[in-house]
Amino acid sequence: MRFGFGSLFRRISLRQCFWLVTLGWTTVVVSLSGLFLVGKQRGIREQAQSQVRGIYETDMTYRHWVARVGGVYVQANDRVPPNPCLEVADQEVVTTDGRVLTLLNSAYLMRLIHQDDAHHDGRSVRLVSLWPVCPENTPDPWERRVLESFSRGVPEAEEFVSDQGRVLARLARPLVAERACLKCHAAGGHQIGGILGAVSVSLPVPSVWESAAQDCWLALGGYGVLWLIGMAGLLLVTARLSTHLAERDRCAAELDRAKEAAEAASRAKSEFLAHVSHEIRTPLTAVLGYAELLLGPPLPRDEHLDCVETIHRNGQLLLRLVNDILNLSRIEAGNLVLEIAECSPWEAVQDAVSVVRPRAAEKGIDLRVDPTFPLPRTIRSDPARLRQILVNLVGNAVKFTERGEVRIEMSWKSGPGARPVLRMTVRDTGIGMTSEQIERLFRPFGQADPSTARRYGGTGLGLAICKRLAAALGGDIEVESHPGAGSAFAFWLEAAPVDGVLLHAPPEDSGPSEPPAEWSGEPLHGRVLLAEDGPDNQRLIHTLLRRQGLEVEVAENGRVACRKVWLAAAEGKPYDLVLMDMHMPELDGYQATRQLREEGWSGPIVAMTASAMDGDRARCLEAGCDDYLAKPIGKAAFLQSVGRWLSVQTGAARSRV
Repeated sequence: MRFGFGSLFRRISLRQCFWLVTLGWTTVVVSLSGLFLVGKQRGIREQAQSQVRGIYETDMTYRHWVARVGGVYVQANDRVPPNPCLEVADQEVVTTDGRVLTLLNSAYLMRLIHQDDAHHDGRSVRLVSLWPVCPENTPDPWERRVLESFSRGVPEAEEFVSDQGRVLARLARPLVAERACLKCHAAGGHQIGGILGAVSVSLPVPSVWESAAQDCWLALGGYGVLWLIGMAGLLLVTARLSTHLAERDRCAAELDRAKEAAEAASRAKSEFLAHVSHEIRTPLTAVLGYAELLLGPPLPRDEHLDCVETIHRNGQLLLRLVNDILNLSRIEAGNLVLEIAECSPWEAVQDAVSVVRPRAAEKGIDLRVDPTFPLPRTIRSDPARLRQILVNLVGNAVKFTERGEVRIEMSWKSGPGARPVLRMTVRDTGIGMTSEQIERLFRPFGQADPSTARRYGGTGLGLAICKRLAAALGGDIEVESHPGAGSAFAFWLEAAPVDGVLLHAPPEDSGPSEPPAEWSGEPLHGRVLLAEDGPDNQRLIHTLLRRQGLEVEVAENGRVACRKVWLAAAEGKPYDLVLMDMHMPELDGYQATRQLREEGWSGPIVAMTASAMDGDRARCLEAGCDDYLAKPIGKAAFLQSVGRWLSVQTGAARSRV
C-alpha cells in the first residue's frame, strides 16, 4: 500500500493541514530544545565523572606515598588524636624535647585530611570495608554491593546514583594489599594482593539549571525565535497555497471534464468502429459469397445474372458507406468545404422528388410537394449539400412509410428585423418514433431502434450527416414524431432571396432538373496509356477501354509510364490520354506527372486514385493532372470522362512535345 504526503494532503483540508504542520513544527522545536538540555546535562555528568576520577587518583597518590614510607608521625593533639584502631609497635614515640608523636597510617591520615578539608561542593572520599576495623569505614548500601562485586573479580564500579533528591557521581575501586600495607594489616590475616576494602568517591552532580542557567535561557530563547520564524513562513505559505489550491481545483475540474469527454469519445469511437465493421462486413459477405458462386461450376443464365446484380448492388452499398464515412469525417474534423453559389430551392426539392419517386411508386405512396408562396426564386447556398439533405429526408420518409403519403412542405418567412428563413418540412404517415428514439436519431449509426436496421436496412449515418450539414449551412433539422402516427422532419436555413426576387407561383418548368448527361455508348478512338500497378484494376480498365475501340497500353509504375510516353512520341505514335494512378511503386503518380510536365509533355493526364479526402483533388491538379477521378469509378462516368478528354485532344495537335 503506497502512502505519501501527496495522498494525505488530498484527504485533508488546508485548515487541517495548517494545524497539522503547526503541531509538527512545534514538536520539532520542542524536541530540539529538549535535545539541547539533555546534551547539556550529559556534558555536566561527563565533567562530574572526570572530577571523580581526578579526586580518586589524587587520593590514591597520597595513600601510596604514605604506605611506602611506613606512615607519618605527627604530634598528637585535639585535631589529630592517636588512631584508636591502630595497634602496632612504635605507635607513639617521644622526642628529645619531650613531645609525644603518634603514627598515622595512610587510611587514618587520608580520613583526617578529607574530614579537615571539608568541601562546599559536598564531595566525599573514604575507605570502606566489609570488615571494618573502624566504624567510619562501614559501607553504605551502594558501597556494600560494590564491595561484594569486587570479591567476584569486578575491577571497578562507576555510576550515577540518586540520593535524597540529589544525583551523585560515584566511583569505587578495590584497595589491594601491598607489602607496605602489611605493617598494619598483617595481624588481620591479610596478604599481598588481597582486597583490604575499597576507596569510594562521591560527588554531587548539579542540574543543568544549577550549572548553566544562562546558557539554557539563551538557547531556549533562540529556539523560540526559530519557532516564530517558522510559523510566519507557514502562514505565508498557507496563504499562497490557498490561492494555488483554488486554481488546482479549477484545473482538476477541467481535467475531470476533459477525461469524461475523452472517455466518452473513446466509447463513441469504439461503438463507431463496431458499427462500421458490421456495416462493411454485411455487404462484403454477399460480394465474396456470390463471387465464389461465380467461380464455381457454371450457373444458369438467370442465376448468373442474379449473382452479378447482387455483387453490384452490395458494392454500391459499400461505396455509399465509404462516402458517408468520409463525409462525416470531414464534418467532424471541420474540413468540410462548402461551394456556395446561387441555387434554386424549388429545383432542389424537385430533384429530390425525382430521385425518390420510383421507390414511392413501387410502394403505392403518394409523394407530393405542398408549397406556401411566396418563396425565394434563388438563394445563396451549397446546391449539392442542399440536395443531399433533401434526398436523405425524403428517402427516409418513403422507406419508413408502408401506406399513405409523403408530403414536402415549403415556406419562407421574413419580417421586420427578423432573419429570412426557408423551411422545408417532410411529413409522412409512417411508423413514427418515441422521444427516446428521437434522442438517438442523429448519432452516427444511431438507428431509432435496433430492429429498424434489421427490417428497413441502412447504416444510420445519413441523418447524422444531414444534421451537421444543416448546421454548416446555417440551419438545423428538427423532428416531431409519435409512434404509429408518422414523423415530420423540418429542415430550415437562413435564405435571403438573391436580388429580392420571389416566386408567387410554381415556375412554368417546375419539373425536376435534368441529370448530367451520361456517356452515349458510342465507340471511342485514340491511344491511351494506363499507368496502374494493380493487376485486377489493369485488367478491368484495359477491358473497358478495348471494348470501346481504344488502343491501350499498360505501365506498372510511374517510371515505366514516363519511358513509354517519350518512346511513343519518338515513334510518331503519341498517346492521346494518360490515365495515371497516383499511388505506385518506384515512382508514384505525383512524381511521374511532375516529371512529364517538367520535360515538356502537355497531353492530357487524368488522375485515378482511391484517395478521396479533402485536398486530394487539389493535390493531383497541383502536380499537373488535368482531371481527377476517385476510385471506385462507375463505368458510365469513367467512359464519359475518357471520351471528353479524347475529344479535347482530337481537336488539338496529336503531340505537344
